[in-house]
Order: sequence, then structure tokens, then C-alpha cells
Amino acid sequence: MIAFVMSGGGSRGALQAGAIFALREAGIVPDFVVGSSVGALNALHLACHGLEEAGLTRLRKTWEKVHKRNVFPSNPWFSAFRFLQGKDSLHGGTALRKFVTKQVPSEMKTFGDLLMPCYLTATDLRTQRLYLFGESADSEFLEAALASASIPVLHPPIPYQDLQLVDGGVLDNVPAEVAMDKGALEIWVLNVGYGGQRLQPAKGVQEIFGRTINVVLTNSLFKDLDRAMENRNVQLHHLHLSAFRDVSIMDFSRTKQMMEAGNQAARAYLVSPRPLSFPQPPSPEFVAPLRIPGAREWVSASARHIVD
Repeated sequence: MIAFVMSGGGSRGALQAGAIFALREAGIVPDFVVGSSVGALNALHLACHGLEEAGLTRLRKTWEKVHKRNVFPSNPWFSAFRFLQGKDSLHGGTALRKFVTKQVPSEMKTFGDLLMPCYLTATDLRTQRLYLFGESADSEFLEAALASASIPVLHPPIPYQDLQLVDGGVLDNVPAEVAMDKGALEIWVLNVGYGGQRLQPAKGVQEIFGRTINVVLTNSLFKDLDRAMENRNVQLHHLHLSAFRDVSIMDFSRTKQMMEAGNQAARAYLVSPRPLSFPQPPSPEFVAPLRIPGAREWVSASARHIVD
């Protein structure tokens, strides 16, 4: 099975869209998708509309029309006012909810309605644990997608059951291990997060804050890739889409250029693919995850030390 795994990275999700166009042109189509943060929104879009021409055209148009007001609607003065009032975030969540809802077909409500399996991650602030959505066909996906894309401080947490959910990238920005757990033998990681490169100094409060959030969302990158590459039976293609690396995750003014850059980067990689692999480790023991209706706590292989 083939899986697309899409990382978080705010506006840089446009790079993923461009890469997806190139992969589809090369005949690489996923059996299922996995995403965190903006990657969750791209994953949901593919699961809703597919990867045929109409679906990809819609994905392109969605990214072309996205604007900062759709994601981070408050002006600096209003954000400061919300901060002084003790609100849960600098921006309200209504604009993002409306924008995401418009991209979803009205007849699709649950994970079982989607065209392909779609797995989304979210972080619970109350327990500091990662939760995986998409395993329950009758669970609704909208709240899961919004939770996965809700960047802490910028967006309000999403209440779900007894959880307080925020961006899945906080704990696992590149959820490649989820794809392995679901049986993928060919994994395409579309990583638009930080990759270890040295950036220009951040300037201004907004850019510094955006850079800080990006670091938080991608701090587990290398650990996640190491875990995902430990199975010799899995081909893992890591496409680090690093163009526009100095552009803030809150800057949506260059989405067309980002899509083109992502497309070119994927095309270049496909000329000579370099799948990564590591020796297979001993089978880990399994710790029973916590479960709630519609989701379960995602426990990584490295943390499975207690037998169920």
C-alpha cells in the first residue's frame, strides 16, 4: 500500500499541493493519507475530492484563494485586545472553520464518507498525549481536522469529548509511523517543516513568533523519520520541500509560487528517487492506548514498553 504523509507548516502547505500534482502525474496515488496541522487539511482535501483532474484542480484553486484572513483573521490591535482579555488565542476560530467547511462536500460528514482512509492527529493539552482520528468510520472528521490545524496560541483549542485539542504537530509533525502502522509499504513524506537548515535571523514580533511556532511544530522531525525508517520492508521517500524557508508560516501571499516550487522539487526528486531504509529492530511490546469515542491515543513504537 502507498501512503502520503503530510507534515505541518502553515502557509508552506502550498508546497505540498505542488508536490502532490507531480506525484499524481508520475502515477503515484495513495491508498490512504495521513496528516498533521496544515498537512491534515491537505490530507482531508485529497480524501474528499480524490486525485483525479477535478480534485487536483480544486486543490490548486483552494490554495490560490486562501488568504491570511481565512486563517489568522485578527489585526494586531484586536489580537492584543484578546490577549489582554485572557482569551484562549490571539485569533478566533470562526474564520478557519468557515473556510475549511466550504472545502468539504456537504454530503460528507464522517470518515466513512471519504473516498479513501484519512488519518489525522491532534494533541490533547490536558494529558499532553497524541490522539489519532480516522479509525472510526462513523466519527465526524471536521472537528478532528480543525483540531489538528489549530496552532496553539494563534487558534483556540478544540473541545472534543473530555479533551482540549490543538495542533497534532506539537507532538508529531511528521506522522510517518502512523502510515507504517496502517500497513503502508511505500510512504511519501511531504515535509514542509524545518529541516535543520540555518535561516536568516527573524525580525519583528510576528516573524519571531511564527518562527517559534514552526520550531515547536517540527522539533520531533528527525526522531519521527528515524522511527519510520526502521522497517526494512518499507520504502520511505522523504521529500523535504525547503523552498521559501524564510517565509513566515502566517504569510499566504506567495502560495502560487510555493505550489510551483513544490512541484519542481518533487519532479526533481522523481528523476532519481532515493528511498531511505534502516535495519529492522526487534518487535516492540505494546502498551494499551487510551480510547475515547472516535479516537484513540497514539502511542509510538518507541514508547510501547508495557504489554497489553
